[in-house]
Amino acid sequence: MDEGEEAVSELSGLELRKAACEALGFHFEELKDDSGPVPNRLYVVRPDGSRYGSYNADFYRDGFNRTQFYPAIESDPVVSESMFLELCNKHSWDWLVGTSVHGPLERGIFAAAITDTYSEGNPIIGKAEGRTPSEARARAIVAAMEKQ
Repeated sequence: MDEGEEAVSELSGLELRKAACEALGFHFEELKDDSGPVPNRLYVVRPDGSRYGSYNADFYRDGFNRTQFYPAIESDPVVSESMFLELCNKHSWDWLVGTSVHGPLERGIFAAAITDTYSEGNPIIGKAEGRTPSEARARAIVAAMEKQ
């Protein structure tokens, strides 16, 4: 495991959500409304440029974690699978998600890998493990996008 893969494998929770969503192109934008000169509305901007949410920018500017407003890619199977497949389809990448169980009483470890379909030998672009398929997919996204 190289240094980058090791750093990705340590990401979890909201830290993993932030890394995966930002790797896909999500970000925040503060805009002002007619109430004054300072930006006071916070929006999440999707990779396609569309926005959602309208949060109090002052309230979430300092001390509150904005990452909670990103899609729950690290924990929600519906979110992680659709975002993972969309990324792979966009780049024409192949993918694999599987599990490994080492004993009858042990929990499985999930693994996700993304390979480049059109490069010689189908090299692995991103691979990761996780306690759930969602966590493994989110980590694989971060690993793959770091190489792009």
